[in-house]
Amino acid sequence: MAAGPAATAPARALLGEFAPWVRRYNAGAALLGVAFGAWDAPEMRGRAPGAASPEAAAPDGPGAGMAPASAPAPGGAGAVAGPPRGAAAAAAELPAAPRELGLWRTALLTAPGAALALQLGRRAREIGAPPSALALAALPSLSCPLLLYLLGGYPTGAVLRAWYDGRLPRPQ
Repeated sequence: MAAGPAATAPARALLGEFAPWVRRYNAGAALLGVAFGAWDAPEMRGRAPGAASPEAAAPDGPGAGMAPASAPAPGGAGAVAGPPRGAAAAAAELPAAPRELGLWRTALLTAPGAALALQLGRRAREIGAPPSALALAALPSLSCPLLLYLLGGYPTGAVLRAWYDGRLPRPQ
């Protein structure tokens, strides 16, 4: 069921009224993503740029037990290769949940959104807006900061940290 003109006018009124809070929430989520992305990126200071990582040089590091890329698959050209021998070891080293979605970070990121949603709902009730108008106003107001954090801020922070550590070339 599409939202009609009866829902769009109150939704625009709600978005216009709460625009400053939504803008601050978007900016705060993006900056939080940059900070956490830079914090979580592995520190590489003290290593020469382009030097092999210590994990790759270790005999039991990631990729241990894997055949070189040029080695033929066991059983000839027509055989179906199973998972690499090091896949179980690599899966065991992965954390249970990504750090960017940890419990405290999620609570810190979504608490302003919960407060905003409560205010939006109260104001929508005051002006007599239909539920579809509230949905039209709340969906972008609450989902954009999360997307900015995950898809914009966090990767940007990780790239800035890599650039700062010298793992990426500096612009000329």
